[in-house]
Amino acid sequence: MGGTRLLIDADGVAGVPVEGNGAAVYTNMFGKAVVADVNNYYRNQAYIDLNNLPENAEVTQSVVQATLTEGAIGYRKFSVISGQKAMAVLRLQDGSYPPFGAEVKNDNAQNVGLVDDDGNVYLAGVKPGEHMTVSWGGVAHCDIHLPDPLPADLFNGLLLPCQQTGAISPSVPNEIKPVIQEQTQQVTPTEPPVSVSAN
Repeated sequence: MGGTRLLIDADGVAGVPVEGNGAAVYTNMFGKAVVADVNNYYRNQAYIDLNNLPENAEVTQSVVQATLTEGAIGYRKFSVISGQKAMAVLRLQDGSYPPFGAEVKNDNAQNVGLVDDDGNVYLAGVKPGEHMTVSWGGVAHCDIHLPDPLPADLFNGLLLPCQQTGAISPSVPNEIKPVIQEQTQQVTPTEPPVSVSAN
């Protein structure tokens, strides 16, 4: 056994149970844990106990491997997504849906959902105000923005418009509206118009 250790990174998610050759250890508040029961010069496995995950966590990769020399400290990272879960419908600007199998990724490039028939998608790692990108054919096509605050029921009728990637956010017109009003007010006459006699 020696002093060989394996440092585990769970993407900053706390309370994730990780097992090696012995009892499970749990990630700390920074999403880190140390697996101490590591064999020297042999391939070791560490895996996440999927049955005891924190409530708002999803794992896309649950097993890592490492072969370490005596006294070495290895490092392995699990892909863990933290946030609420939701069922949503994605709608493109022309009223159609993203194609079957389109991928939804968060800002960390983690795959958080796959589009099903008629734009239906199960999303993991949902957070208020979060931005996600929808891709198909290996190309990012549109973006969705989650509401803030999130609705109480995330499994009933959450419709998410998917705007073309790079398009102006819907919040922008609200930001420029006061400017337009101000310009309008500047050209508005401050005195009533004076009628001119035909004579």
